[in-house]
Amino acid sequence: MSAGPARRRGARAARAGAHPAPRGTPGTAGRALEAAGRLSPFAAFVVLAWSLRGAPLGTPVADDFEFLSRSLFGGGGLLGSMGATYYWRPLSRQLWFPLVTPLLLAAPWVVAAIHVAILVAIAFVLARLARRWVGAAGAALVGAAVLATAPARVLITWPSGIQHLLAMLGIALAAHEALAGRRWSAALAALAAAVSHELGVLAFGFVAIGGFANRRGRAAWLDVALAAALAGAYAAGYRAALAHGVRLPGNGPFPSVAAAAHAFRLGTRAAFNAETLPAEWGRAAVLATEVLAAAGALVLASRRRADLRRVAPAVGVALAIGWAGLLPLASLLPDWNAWRAFVPALALVFAVTLVAAGAHPGLGLALVAVRLVALGAAEPAPTEVNGKAPPAVSDLSFARLTRMQRVVAATAEVVRREEPRRGPRLAYIGLPEMTMNGLRGGLAARVWTRDTSVTFVAIESANSGPDSTDLVVSYDTRAGRPLAFEMLPDARRDWTLGHEASDAGRLEEARERFLRALAEQSPQSPSLSANVLQNLAAIELSYGHLDAADSLNREALEVRGPTPESFALEALIALRRGDLRAARRSLGVALRISPNDTFTRQVLAELQRAEAARPPDR
Repeated sequence: MSAGPARRRGARAARAGAHPAPRGTPGTAGRALEAAGRLSPFAAFVVLAWSLRGAPLGTPVADDFEFLSRSLFGGGGLLGSMGATYYWRPLSRQLWFPLVTPLLLAAPWVVAAIHVAILVAIAFVLARLARRWVGAAGAALVGAAVLATAPARVLITWPSGIQHLLAMLGIALAAHEALAGRRWSAALAALAAAVSHELGVLAFGFVAIGGFANRRGRAAWLDVALAAALAGAYAAGYRAALAHGVRLPGNGPFPSVAAAAHAFRLGTRAAFNAETLPAEWGRAAVLATEVLAAAGALVLASRRRADLRRVAPAVGVALAIGWAGLLPLASLLPDWNAWRAFVPALALVFAVTLVAAGAHPGLGLALVAVRLVALGAAEPAPTEVNGKAPPAVSDLSFARLTRMQRVVAATAEVVRREEPRRGPRLAYIGLPEMTMNGLRGGLAARVWTRDTSVTFVAIESANSGPDSTDLVVSYDTRAGRPLAFEMLPDARRDWTLGHEASDAGRLEEARERFLRALAEQSPQSPSLSANVLQNLAAIELSYGHLDAADSLNREALEVRGPTPESFALEALIALRRGDLRAARRSLGVALRISPNDTFTRQVLAELQRAEAARPPDR
């Protein structure tokens, strides 16, 4: 009689998808490992928060201004790209951004907090899914491994990261609901994933798999038909979007073997939190993860076949999703960004953690520990904005993104503070390297001012007269200085008049105007100071005072750092001295910095004439 209730409880557990936890170390050690596994998600959350320290969370940059502009001024129809260059993602663009626009403009950190909540939801759903194969403690380790994912830092702090987060949440929910036998909720989650990001189409496969996992005969094929219908509807929608101006990257759908291998290598490094570490430490993180996963696979293979059969299908599907998700990164886009690999990265993380935790709690805990150490050691957000963008594997890494966000936030503060007296044109001088894309041209200024007539260009392109009321934003990347501030009207007026006098050949008047502009500007602007010093050097050069010109040019180089103008002027001074070799050397540096700089090209033409006129060596 006692066997009957036990059998019924076992049957109910099987139908609910529960499986016995993997056999671990018995006794006190086993209980300690299990307790550590259950607590690991909390540790992962703390380390993730630590890795975000100092970041200007949620500050809009780059594509965000395309979406915000259309949210504020219209033009974001459901079949368009919402102003971005590529893709049709109506849920994560057209529907999402109008909802969060007020928050992004008033309290962007709240949007970043929402992103964190979505990441936690992804970890929770994947952990619930993992309980089918590795029990509660192993599932907690899966959740911790998901939270401890370095590429997620970009997606948390960047509003556009919602596209990847919603897609991954939809995929996770589709898998969970499909395997639980809930057909319609799985279909809804899959559709939401697909219209958030193209990799979301992978969720349609789970709708089909759910039919065979829970039903037989015609009922199972109904799920397959539903998945096909969803895919067809999505394809029809995308085709209509392509007819409404949506574009796809045009590098070809099929990557070369070398490109695919390169994407798999970079994707694996990103998934295993190795990209942001120094090379040797990154290799160690990847190797440690691979060794732990391989050890788990060996333990599972040496155990009862039932254990291996239970875990293998889930691991196989996760690996297939990871590899399939990396292929588009090899074929569609020329640059590498780890955050684009978020969906395949989590699939790979799910697979290796499932293997390690399914084999032994200690292996799973060790794998999570490696991830936590690597995430905690990842490069933090820079506290200062340097003149040069930090080196990185990803074209837009976390450090580069947060640096860009600081510049954008500082610019917005100046524009808003001077709002009552600004003109319709805004200009900038000395914008730090690799941050113009963050401002999206004039879009950022239009969003801040709610004025579609506003322009925001380099001061050289502003075409403003000396009495212009335009606002000019200047930048200073030296430590301890204000990052962005106004170029004062009096300084701008005398600087403009100085250029006009110089162009007209009134050199003494130009000298006086330039020196006056330098004295009138406070705080001092390195870009203005360097420009004035270079113009004074050019005036001395016109008088034939080569040593004075050289001294002023070197002073400008010290103030602002290397620029094509400084090296081109150095070449021109050498050319006046008759040292063609030194002139060629300096011009080479200027051309490497900016091959198309106008002044550099003018000096190059003069050097070529001088070389052509030089008599041949006898």
